[in-house]
Amino acid sequence: MDRHHPLAHPARVALVLSLTYTVLCAGYIFVSTSLAARHADSLDTLARIEQWKGVLFILITAAIFYMFAYIVLRKIHRQAEQLHDQEATLLKADRLNLAGAMAMSIAHDMNNQITILSMGMEELRLTAPTANAECMRCLRSAVEQLGELSHQLLATGRQRRDTEMTKANLRTLAEITIDMAQRHPRVASCTLVLSMPDVMTTKVIQSLVSHMLMNAILNAADATKGGGRIEIRGMTNGEQVTLEVHDDGPGIPEDQRAHVIKPFYTTKSHGHGLGFLSIDYCARMHEGVLSIDRSDLGGCCVRVTFPQV
Repeated sequence: MDRHHPLAHPARVALVLSLTYTVLCAGYIFVSTSLAARHADSLDTLARIEQWKGVLFILITAAIFYMFAYIVLRKIHRQAEQLHDQEATLLKADRLNLAGAMAMSIAHDMNNQITILSMGMEELRLTAPTANAECMRCLRSAVEQLGELSHQLLATGRQRRDTEMTKANLRTLAEITIDMAQRHPRVASCTLVLSMPDVMTTKVIQSLVSHMLMNAILNAADATKGGGRIEIRGMTNGEQVTLEVHDDGPGIPEDQRAHVIKPFYTTKSHGHGLGFLSIDYCARMHEGVLSIDRSDLGGCCVRVTFPQV
């Protein structure tokens, strides 16, 4: 508060208020007593007037006290809320700075491992030309996505988004992701179904969308204990694109849906609480929204909606 503001001098304010109250009370007593003496025709009448005058005085002062206490307490409550919001903002900023530093450190180490993987794959290609072409293509795609994710981590650490969006057919992107997901041991026994138009083109950060779908599929596979039905759906509605991952598992209780997006919150013994956080990050990077709902398959529906570019 500004030191020149009158409320910055509580002793002065308290003195002014007490003097004002004293003057008003004294004035009330003198005026009311004079009126009572003038209109009372007996001592009994004067006594009754004095009683009602005292009751009226109590009611008026109680009302004034209530209004004053309400205003003061409301102001204190607002200041407490503002202080709490400021503390939360500072804490969030500290966490973001720490997360940024960690992201850059992880991205740096990832780049070293990605370089080793790339060199190893090239050596395999030269020494084993008859190797499974589809498996090599899948590995190459995974390494490329790792590289893009590493670049995105560095951008996040610097608190900026310097990964450009590129035009992509979301069905093709989903097909590649499903192909990779089916090779994961947690998904291998699940039934994956893709329901999406043949052409669904928009500008996206391809690595993030693929990573988002992969995390949603893995979560769905865990929910169905590795043997359920998982449907990946996509649709356009006007200027919006919607991607959904459905499963026939038990679903997420409504009172837990807001918590699963929080960092490190998990209900799985082997979980880290980062899967839904990654999905939410992808949604926000595309200026979209993540929502969790009940699926018509009986389980969970993870829905990401973002503007069509």
